[in-house]
Amino acid sequence: MQDKIDVVLVGIGGQGIISLARVIADAVNSSGRNVIVSETHGLSQRGGSVIVHVRLGDVEAPLIAEGDGDVMIALEPIEAARYASYLRQGSTIVMNDELIPPPLPNVKVPDLGEIVNSLETAGLKPVIIPAVKLAEEAGIPQGVNMVLLGASIGLGLLGDYVSLDDAEDAVRRVLRSPERNIMALRKGFFYVKNT
Repeated sequence: MQDKIDVVLVGIGGQGIISLARVIADAVNSSGRNVIVSETHGLSQRGGSVIVHVRLGDVEAPLIAEGDGDVMIALEPIEAARYASYLRQGSTIVMNDELIPPPLPNVKVPDLGEIVNSLETAGLKPVIIPAVKLAEEAGIPQGVNMVLLGASIGLGLLGDYVSLDDAEDAVRRVLRSPERNIMALRKGFFYVKNT
């Protein structure tokens, strides 16, 4: 059992990052273990950059220091690249494969391959998930956050802090449309188990 796991959640406002953090926190809390969530919304209401720190286990401070994160769940690849400095060498990034370009004129947006290459060059391990496709298959297009959580659990990145059953129970307590969100969670979990 790991004494702590530091998880960085990143994406764009409106993608459900805060809901994702709430599900993880509820799942960990329900087992009587320690979790600290620190939300730094940024421009979340306007589609801007969002980062949330989720610290599981033997931790006291709310923020993850740059270079100390163990895992990243990235709902948007550009945001994964933006906040990659929060991860230690060898950390895994569970990342949606769909980019959301910033709404700025004349800005060159890297493609997914360029982002993956830059993350690998930085010593990180990106795991690309077709989260939008899987969420749509689950009947909840806005369920990308749950697909990526399921994939993270399936890869064992949350250790024994969050099992699939724990996450499903937390979804029932925390989210609206729990059954469709649970289907999205399972889609992500079984996608990584079967690939």
